[in-house]
Parts: sequence; structure tokens; C-alpha cells
Amino acid sequence: DMAQEHGIQVDLTGFEQARAEQQQRSRDASAPKEVWASGESAISELQKNVPPTAFIGYQETASESKVVAIVSNNQLLDKIGACETAEIVLDRSPFYAESGGQVGDTGQIKVVSGNSPGESIAKVLDTTKSNGYWLHKVTITHGEIRVGDIVKCDVDAVRRLDIMRNHTTTHLLQAALR
Repeated sequence: DMAQEHGIQVDLTGFEQARAEQQQRSRDASAPKEVWASGESAISELQKNVPPTAFIGYQETASESKVVAIVSNNQLLDKIGACETAEIVLDRSPFYAESGGQVGDTGQIKVVSGNSPGESIAKVLDTTKSNGYWLHKVTITHGEIRVGDIVKCDVDAVRRLDIMRNHTTTHLLQAALR
């Protein structure tokens, strides 16, 4: 609109093509690196039976989700107990996974219902993604978490907003420096 106001022609088709090429280069550059051992991996096992994680974090910073897998040392586990660290895969997640230069969310996952006895809480240390699965790196602070448990997810919203502001500022600074 601004170009048109000043009598400048814009090649929208060329722009869209160049933008699509840049988006593909960006996707290729930020694609998750292979973190799994070669051969049969936990993620390839998941792909056989479990749909990818639905990301709902643009609309919500808290949600109820189902634990669909627990991964530790490239092995699928049925449960994880107190003081253990693993990666939990949920059916849907409000946690932003590391991508495009922005770090992953942290927060808390707490069992609402399921087979885990008593109050069970996990501290989310980081969130990454691989082949459409959100991997929530957690340490169990209390109790245990099992596959099939329904959990309440709470993103550290204050931290996310700080990260978003800093990430946006980085892009603005880069544009200004160009």
C-alpha cells in the first residue's frame, strides 16, 4: 500500500517466491538435529503408534493433556519416579518448543488423574521438538508420572513473555543494523 501511494510498482509474485525460498532455508537451518541414536529410536517407535503433539501454546499457557510417552536414554518407559529426569511427550502442549532461535518454555506438569499414586509433579526444564513430537525435559520433584496420566501443564508465562520480548527485540535490532 505504501509503495502504491508513492507510485512504486511491486513484483508481488517475485516477492512471494523469494519469501517462500527464505522460509524453506530458515526451516532447513533450524530443523532439529538428530539427537537419537542411529537405528531404531524412541521417536520412530512413537511414529508407529502415536500422533504428533498438537501445539496449543499460541492460545493457552495452561492446559490439561495426556502423557503419551516417556523417553529416557532413547528408550520408551512406562513411568518415571522422583528425582529422575526424562522427556515426556504429551498429546497436546502449551509449551513452546525451541525453534527459530527462541528457547523452549519451562514450567510445571502435575498429574490430575491416572495411575500415579498421590500428588505427582514434574518441573519442566526445557522443551524441544523432534519430528512433530514436543519433548518436555522434566525432573520429577514429587511422586511419579506414568504413560496415560492426565496432567495439568503450566507454562512459566512470565519467563515466556520476557523471552518473546527479547526475541522480538533481537529481530528489530538486526533489521536496524541491516
